[in-house]
Amino acid sequence: PRHSWTPRFVVGADGANSLVRRRTGRAFPLAQISVATGLYAHGVTSSDIVVEFVADPQGYIWSFPRRDHLAIGICAQAGDAPVARLNERIRTWVSGFAPARGARLEPYAWPIPSLTAEAWDTEHPAGDRWALVGDAAGLVDPVTREGIFFALRSAEMLASALGDGLATAGTRYVAHLGREIVPELRRAARLKRAFFRSGFTRLMVEALSSSPPVARVMADLVAGCQPYATLKRRLLRTFEVRLAWRLLMLEMRGR
Repeated sequence: PRHSWTPRFVVGADGANSLVRRRTGRAFPLAQISVATGLYAHGVTSSDIVVEFVADPQGYIWSFPRRDHLAIGICAQAGDAPVARLNERIRTWVSGFAPARGARLEPYAWPIPSLTAEAWDTEHPAGDRWALVGDAAGLVDPVTREGIFFALRSAEMLASALGDGLATAGTRYVAHLGREIVPELRRAARLKRAFFRSGFTRLMVEALSSSPPVARVMADLVAGCQPYATLKRRLLRTFEVRLAWRLLMLEMRGR
């Protein structure tokens, strides 16, 4: 039998293809979506995390080890390259990747929100007795495409707002996002415009391979613990002056 319920508050935590988002506003347009596609390599694993930055299409290839398989993939802005081309690129890469030899390959793909700095001017992550969190709200770093930290943090913010009363929870939640998360994602979006096509990635890889302090900085960045607002300052403290200077140049180009 069919049943219906009238909720006191609706939370959309249902990802980039969020039904709640579509019912309360609009789906993400193609220009605000990245595509992650790749292969699970079953029956093999490794002790190494592998990341390779690519300029065409702008993004990166990765291999993340799991207990009994490797998660290998590529991520790029939707529209920069057809999914078929991305699939071909990753299969070619896997064919030359020694740890994946002999593995049973299983394809996968999913969309990831990747908003521009300007897109945040028209975003509406909450309203009268409803709110969006995580990917459904577009809360993903457009450079790294990492969203787990922002998903958890936005859920904490919404829970805090709900604890102070349902009637104005949406307004308080939006204010929290505007103070902490949205400025961070705007900065990342401005950096992204030149990030993969500059000498920054080359300098960063060189520094990562030779400087444990830089490696800790970048690990914190991916984990969401290192804000972009203070990234230059912390890089300078590692004495990687060239890296900090190139980051400054990227910010200037993005404005």
